[in-house]
Parts: sequence; structure tokens; C-alpha cells
Amino acid sequence: MNDGGKTVGTVELNSSTKLVFSVGHWKGRAFAQIRKFVVTNRYEGPTPSGFSMNGAVTTALLAELHKLRMNGPAPGEGICAV
Repeated sequence: MNDGGKTVGTVELNSSTKLVFSVGHWKGRAFAQIRKFVVTNRYEGPTPSGFSMNGAVTTALLAELHKLRMNGPAPGEGICAV
């Protein structure tokens, strides 16, 4: 996103990795982005892992995540590393 984007949330995966959720504009269009960020001795910042999506894809992703939440393990159950 060429406007730098605005971070709207984060999820810590472990002590050195987090997912960053942001919104911004690229070529005049609004996009949401999910990107993995890392902190190591040699590098701190975004990785190539992640993706940008338009409003329609964001809405579809949220609907699927809701299904996952309703059918997946309860909080604290079945914890695994991502």
C-alpha cells in the first residue's frame, strides 16, 4: 500500500512473530492487508508472507473466519504453533 497504511490490529504468534492487519490505498483503491512481521537479531519488519485484498475479498474472508470460529476449537483448546 503506497500510503503506508493504517494498522488496525495485531495478533502475536510467538515472541518474534506477529500478524499485522492494516488498511490503506493503492492506485486509488482501498485495500485491507494481512502481513507477517518478525523481530530477529538481523531484521525487524514485514516479511513477504501476507496478502492484500479488496472489500469483496475482505467480506468473504470474514464470513469464512466466522464459520471457522463457530466450528473450530474453543479458546485454549487445541493450541498449535502457526
